Amino acid sequence: MKVKQNIGVTIVLFSLFFLCGLGISSLSVAKEKISFFCPLSGLEADAMNTVARDFEKMYPGTEVQVTAVPWSQFNEKLMTAIAGGNIPDALYLEAMKVVTYVRGGLIEPLESYIANDKGLNIEDFFPTTLEIGRYKNTQYAIPLTAAISGLYYNVDLLKEAGVTPPKTWDEYVTAAKKLNEPKKKIYGTYVGVQRPLLGYQDRAKTLFAEFFVPNGVELLNKDHTKVVVNSPQAIEATQFIVDLFYKHKVAPLPGAGLDQEIWGNGLIALRPEWLWLIQWTRRNAPKLNFRVTLLPAGRAGHRTLLDCHLLAITSAGKRKETAYKYISFLDSQGVKWPARNERLPARKSFANLPFYLEDPAWSGFVKQLGYATWTQPKVPMLEEILSALGEELDYAFYQKKTPEQALNDAARRGTQLLQEAE
Repeated sequence: MKVKQNIGVTIVLFSLFFLCGLGISSLSVAKEKISFFCPLSGLEADAMNTVARDFEKMYPGTEVQVTAVPWSQFNEKLMTAIAGGNIPDALYLEAMKVVTYVRGGLIEPLESYIANDKGLNIEDFFPTTLEIGRYKNTQYAIPLTAAISGLYYNVDLLKEAGVTPPKTWDEYVTAAKKLNEPKKKIYGTYVGVQRPLLGYQDRAKTLFAEFFVPNGVELLNKDHTKVVVNSPQAIEATQFIVDLFYKHKVAPLPGAGLDQEIWGNGLIALRPEWLWLIQWTRRNAPKLNFRVTLLPAGRAGHRTLLDCHLLAITSAGKRKETAYKYISFLDSQGVKWPARNERLPARKSFANLPFYLEDPAWSGFVKQLGYATWTQPKVPMLEEILSALGEELDYAFYQKKTPEQALNDAARRGTQLLQEAE
């Protein structure tokens, strides 16, 4: 009997060791899974996945599922996932979606999480970036990256013509005329609204960044009840752009379909543009000698629009504490990839690193960031209002309407959209 009992014990012990050696899942500890939706692709999505794996190494009991969707499909895919009950725990979002997602009850207030986050130095963020993630005095999202426009210039063309980068609009026109060489197909400047496939909403936002805000233009009145883009400052700014096309003839005409090609071939001297052009140029035209400086000053100086990408957690998410821990970690790792994402970090300590300050292009944007104090108003229908403005401005740029007529119609249409949203 003793022999049989010993054999039985041996079999049981052997079986346990065998099962442990196989790593049977039933004996392992389940990981806490969180899902993260981000509107990125290519290198940017790869960078996000790298940060997710770093988070899992720091917190071995967690697993991050990154769902990367191109910007053009992001909102549709997100709404489809939510309708199907697959609500992500954390989100990467653009500035204009903050008010939409808050009013829709999609994202969670972060005040208590931030208060308990000992590793987050809230003072390190550029103040305006924090404001973009706030709605009615409550922080709903933390900023990850900042996007602004600056003035790109072809160093060799300016040097050959004996021109220094313009600091004012008058200097801008004078420089563009001197740099313009039709026989060589060299343009003195280029206006960003001409980019192919640029939607009306993005055209309007680009014009605000590069011409409207520097000239003191506001989109809405103070109580946000009326669209006021038909102000004298707005009409002046629009006429200024129209004159670059038709009066001074220093920029390709609207609809020319030219963009990166002529810039990359060294045929544009001055170009107001967003940050994305740095990386595009270095990948596709590595021999082009260019720098970035402040936007030429209008009536409001070098002031410009600040846009942000932000991080938030969802109200219906089941793993809010871990989701917040993840977005806080992701934000702290932002220095590893904003340049790949064609944006600046939203934190002062990151933006002031040698990588940015010692670079002839990035350093110009760091300097411009000090003037980026205008943000898009947080109102419903903002995207539709900007789309209407972009459409009306096209009429002015194609000379179908005067700048005043186009902006009057944009103000009327925008105000109507505001009233419908009430």
